[in-house]
Amino acid sequence: MKKNIVTLLLFLGTIIFSTPYYPNGIPSIGPLKGGVTFWGEDGQGNYIDGVSYGAAYEIKVPGYESLVLDINVSKYSNGNLKDSQSFDITLKKEIKDFTGNIKMIIKNKNGKEIIKEYKGYFPNPSYKVRYGFDSPLDFDGADDNAAVTLELVLNNGKNIIIKLDKSVAKDLIFIAKQFPGK
Repeated sequence: MKKNIVTLLLFLGTIIFSTPYYPNGIPSIGPLKGGVTFWGEDGQGNYIDGVSYGAAYEIKVPGYESLVLDINVSKYSNGNLKDSQSFDITLKKEIKDFTGNIKMIIKNKNGKEIIKEYKGYFPNPSYKVRYGFDSPLDFDGADDNAAVTLELVLNNGKNIIIKLDKSVAKDLIFIAKQFPGK
């Protein structure tokens, strides 16, 4: 009898502390680490649930300190909502003349170059080192092992060019292909 009660309590504890669709914990998706689960209602009153994922990359900026590139993904288990992806950049300190806009220059193995431009904004105007981007990362047409360069657009025309490490570039391409956000 005691064995059955202990088994039942362990089973109930597992059910209570596990996520709705991830009884073994939230799995990672490539470089994205599992975050919190969420549930509730969408704008039409339909039940939704899912899990959020995130990845952060500290990137050295030539002549400056560094920046952190954060990527956030919401993966929905049900409901009418599509998986979504967003990213932002946080500078260690303000870069004079930085417009908040960036370019991602993707160079495939065959030499084909793809340029994607992103317009940044301040989610919090009093915090002028963090820039959000409405568009999701888009690496459509990129090889899995393409070289990626991040260009910070400055008002004075002298943009800051940062060649991303191969591992970071590969992660960004993987995330963008898994969660196109379109």
